[in-house]
Amino acid sequence: MVRGFVARPAEDRSKLNLLEDLAAFVWKIVSVLLEKLIAHNLLITGEGVFIFPRKFHAYCQNPYLKTGFGDLMGAAICKSEEGFDKITTELYEKVFQEEVSLELTQFTELKDEILRSFKSK
Repeated sequence: MVRGFVARPAEDRSKLNLLEDLAAFVWKIVSVLLEKLIAHNLLITGEGVFIFPRKFHAYCQNPYLKTGFGDLMGAAICKSEEGFDKITTELYEKVFQEEVSLELTQFTELKDEILRSFKSK
């Protein structure tokens, strides 16, 4: 599991400035991430914007899996043939929980700070 945020457009899709409102909402979250120098990825879909704060790639120490954005989205790319032979679902989940996703306490603090930023302005 990788912790993240989801921003979706308002239910009333007839609203004229729907995209501008969504962009402002996403920017509010991203600006906190940038301010705190937290690496992150955005995935934009027809359903909304997924924001994945993450550890810097340099922290990834596993010898088998790459942990870039494509890998985060499910396209596991192994570093070697040996890695391909040894990768399991459990290892994949462990790598992304321990080496990519923010720790629960860090994510919770980040979420609280983002919520405060919405309340303060």
